[in-house]
Amino acid sequence: MKKAKSVRLYNVLFPIFILVSIPSPLWLILIPLNYLWDRFILSRSLKDLDDLELLCSKTSWKICLAGFLSDIAGGAFLFLVMILSDKLFPDFSDRIGYGLSMDPFYNIESFLTTFSAVVLSALLIYIADKTILKKAGLDLQSASRAARDLALFTAPWLFFIPSRWIYR
Repeated sequence: MKKAKSVRLYNVLFPIFILVSIPSPLWLILIPLNYLWDRFILSRSLKDLDDLELLCSKTSWKICLAGFLSDIAGGAFLFLVMILSDKLFPDFSDRIGYGLSMDPFYNIESFLTTFSAVVLSALLIYIADKTILKKAGLDLQSASRAARDLALFTAPWLFFIPSRWIYR
């Protein structure tokens, strides 16, 4: 007797980058933690500043919001690549689709695409945070240094967590 072939529907499960982007009760934890992490990184980057507490209280919520929007843009990029690869390159989409939705380390294409999304988000974080900090009155050098640190330490590195760990 022939054994029935099992079929898996990977696109039914949400990848981590989509779970973080969709408003949910998870945000009740993510937003305060993100705010505290952003404020910590900002205060460490500008520890020599005289009005540090005032600057942090004035800009941290804007920096947190900019970070969330940047992370959502990176997630949208990954989602768009998944959709376009399915439509434009059906033979290739199984490799990239599984990699992006379940395990970014599955193949080099998935890893590089995920890395590109993290870099895109980090670049957007840098640009937004530098603008916010300059408008708050920081000089260009201090604003650039703090924005660099925020981009590096608050980029969406969670995109690299394999969703298959959760769904197994």
